[in-house]
Amino acid sequence: MTQRERRFPGVINTIERPLLLPRDVSLVDPEDNEPTAVEWRFDEEGNEVRVSVRTGRIIPIPQKAFETRDYKVRLGYAEQAKDTPAAEVTRVTFEPALKTFEMEIAEAKGIKEDRVPYPMYWY
Repeated sequence: MTQRERRFPGVINTIERPLLLPRDVSLVDPEDNEPTAVEWRFDEEGNEVRVSVRTGRIIPIPQKAFETRDYKVRLGYAEQAKDTPAAEVTRVTFEPALKTFEMEIAEAKGIKEDRVPYPMYWY
């Protein structure tokens, strides 16, 4: 080693990069406290839960994940005057049907289609 190499310790370049969830981050299995892959399944009550692929144990979602930006728990939140009522939010307003937009409008307005389309060939 030369005298210059002994005096200069080198440089560490640090670059921030995002963490990729499947490759860099994994959840801890509550059975043995080891990292594990996770898949979503339904339990007996019909709730969607996270399940460890290795052991089949349910991995609970922490309560902190249900807090909103202003740190209120969802269950303890009181509706305010300007909030949309919960009953209005959960009301079903869309009925799916295999129709085009034009067909739905024609049915709603009572328009009957009596024209016969001429044959059209796309080659």
